[in-house]
This record gives sequence, C-alpha cells and structure tokens, in this order.
Amino acid sequence: MELALTVFLILAAIYITGKLIALPIKLALKLMLNGLAGAILLMTFNFLGSYIGIGINITLFNAVLSGILGIPGVLVLVIFKLL
Repeated sequence: MELALTVFLILAAIYITGKLIALPIKLALKLMLNGLAGAILLMTFNFLGSYIGIGINITLFNAVLSGILGIPGVLVLVIFKLL
C-alpha cells in the first residue's frame, strides 16, 4: 500500500512539473506566432500603403503589437505614424 502511494505521488509530481514547464513554452510559442502574423500583416500594409505613401517600420514591438491586437493594432500604428 505504501509503495502504491509513493508511486502515485511521484507520478503526480512529474505530471505537475511537466505542466509547469509546458505552460511558458506554449505562451512563448503563441507570442512568436502572433508576432510573425503581425509582421506579415505589417508587410501587407506596407505593400498596399506604398501606393499612397504610408509605411510602418517593422520592429519587434510593432510586430508583437499588431500580432496581439491584429487589425486594430495596425490602425493604432498608422495613427501614431500620421501624428
């Protein structure tokens, strides 16, 4: 009985440790994918905006902002660029 309880506690500790390690990795991966999506969105905007003379530099901050907020994030960057 004590052996079964010990094995259960060890497995529970391994499971909890695995979950605690995987959470930041998932968050970092999601942030990277959103940043990539933001950079693609900014490149598309720069391509279309070149016809009217508006362009936004693609920096890490701009890519993450537009990746997290999407189209509203790009609109915020355009407003800041125009001001």
